[in-house]
Amino acid sequence: MVEYKYTVDNEEHTLVFNPEAKGSQPRYTIDGKRATGVTTILGAIAKPALIDWSAKSAYEDCGEHEYSKDDIKTIIKNKDYAHKKKSGDAMDIGTLAHADVERYIRWKMGETESFTINPETEKIVQPFIDWAEGRVDIKAKYFEYDKTSIEIVPKTIKFLKAEQSVFSFKFFAAGTFDFLAEIDGKKYICDFKTSTGIYGREYFYQTAAYRSFLEELKEANDIVGSIIVRSGKEGGVLEVKHSLSYKEDYAGFLAAYVLHHKGFVSDEIKNELINEALAIPH
Repeated sequence: MVEYKYTVDNEEHTLVFNPEAKGSQPRYTIDGKRATGVTTILGAIAKPALIDWSAKSAYEDCGEHEYSKDDIKTIIKNKDYAHKKKSGDAMDIGTLAHADVERYIRWKMGETESFTINPETEKIVQPFIDWAEGRVDIKAKYFEYDKTSIEIVPKTIKFLKAEQSVFSFKFFAAGTFDFLAEIDGKKYICDFKTSTGIYGREYFYQTAAYRSFLEELKEANDIVGSIIVRSGKEGGVLEVKHSLSYKEDYAGFLAAYVLHHKGFVSDEIKNELINEALAIPH
């Protein structure tokens, strides 16, 4: 568990992040009370592509195994679905890659004396390091067979924070961003992803939530935008996308928050969502 102390309106508060939380255990608590995770809130957004992926995984699994009717009944009873196994394996390697990226950033920040890449995650982590050290080129290609899209490459980068958990009293929610960095003199809140792609704007809704939490904690400090760096688990694929559209992305998070709570939220948040939506150019 990781514990953070924040002072809000001259009162000290404790945020606890438990990355090992399972089942009914809270992943985040604020002053001992369970807080909702940002990713849980964003889970209210429909992801139709996942339905196709889970169905495809089931068909592929049936093609590899000869299941009896009893086997299938057991799988359904235990919810031991093929897509969950794939997702679990992907999460394991993704967690290792995130840990390596964090170790690299802390090394660059001078918090550790050395850094070596884990051979198991090298093909995922090395593209991130190459990006951070300016060894990639700006590219704009995004096809089914080539998901390379690099919108920004640092000429200079200064890492300011790594794996920082933040919270909001307004939403009674919490989350952890991967790093805060000053890139070519401008400050960005950033997340590292190992997913199969950067689809839509949901990742930017996530970083917008973190930025709003930092603003509430009076620690936003001139952040100008968000950056998502994706290095695919298959290796050799790098995507870097950035957003300067904070209000639009924050409105997306607000909408997800209202959906997650089935509309039962404070009038303050409802009015804020309406005002943010009206402010977006149509």
